[in-house]
This record gives sequence, structure tokens and C-alpha cells, in this order.
Amino acid sequence: MEQETHTWGPVSLILAIAAGLVIGGLALGAAFWVLGILAGLVFGLLRVAVLIGLAALVVWGVRSVFGRNHSRY
Repeated sequence: MEQETHTWGPVSLILAIAAGLVIGGLALGAAFWVLGILAGLVFGLLRVAVLIGLAALVVWGVRSVFGRNHSRY
């Protein structure tokens, strides 16, 4: 009983490499697409947080300048 070994022919090897490149490229593209969506959401939330912080700073500044308990030195 001899054991047969399967060897890849040049055409099969080229097709396997091409399929791997296509599948890998699609997977990488999908990963970057998802990361882009997540980055957009994070930066959108960060923009809203900065606007809320600036508004709170303006309100705090106006209250401290024009507040009732404002004491002058």
C-alpha cells in the first residue's frame, strides 16, 4: 500500500492564491468600513460633547458675571 501525496499544480496554486487575495481584500475592506462607521459615531458624539461643554461654560460665565451674589472687591 503506497500512500499518494497530493501536489498542487501551478494553475491550482494560482487560483488558490487569487481566491485568498480576493477574500482577504473583501474582509479587509469590510473591517475598514466598520471601523470608519465607528470612528464617525465616536467623533460625532465627541463633537456634541464639546458643544455641550462650551454651552455649559458660557452659562457658568454669564451666571458668575451677572449673578445676584456677585461681590466686588
